Amino acid sequence: MPKIVDKDAARAALLDAAQRVIARDGLAQAKMDAIAAEAGGVAKGTLYLYFKTKQALIAALVRRHFSAAEAGLAALPAPPVTPDDFVSNLRAGMTEFGPGPPEAPPRLFFELFGSGLADPPVVRAEVKSVFDRMTALLAGQIAAVAPDDPPDPEGLAGLLVAAMDGLLLHRGLFDTPPKAWAARLEALCTLLTARLALPKPEHIR
Repeated sequence: MPKIVDKDAARAALLDAAQRVIARDGLAQAKMDAIAAEAGGVAKGTLYLYFKTKQALIAALVRRHFSAAEAGLAALPAPPVTPDDFVSNLRAGMTEFGPGPPEAPPRLFFELFGSGLADPPVVRAEVKSVFDRMTALLAGQIAAVAPDDPPDPEGLAGLLVAAMDGLLLHRGLFDTPPKAWAARLEALCTLLTARLALPKPEHIR
């Protein structure tokens, strides 16, 4: 009887192995041979069945890095009824992608988003795609809570995404503990609540 392979689990295991190798050896020195060996000695051909190139594997790691953040925002109830609803929903969504797991050390973060940015078509395109989707989603939510006088939904959404990026950067740099993450998130939500209470600036009316 043919062996049944859980492809999702196998793919995740290969990404886990790639993550460990990149954290250990650096992105430039991480070889597909080493990743296959790290994944329990699978054949290199098996690795290439899931990821046609090293660049494709890196792109998959980047997508996985942001997947929790994007899923948390995508799960926000829509549309929110009031600005307070929006902030409360956003707080809950961002809490889902708090402090990183121990298997994602700072070196991995910077190998992907530091060294990886030297190859713009791979990493930058993935990051831009995620950020564009997040900005559009948040802009729609912001417009929904103030349909008659939205406070520049696109601009505010872009600022929120940049703030989230900063929080993720700190997570990668300093392995942010839960209390610090919660405090920064609360500060961001406080600023957002204050901004949503203001009328649209005259220069963009």
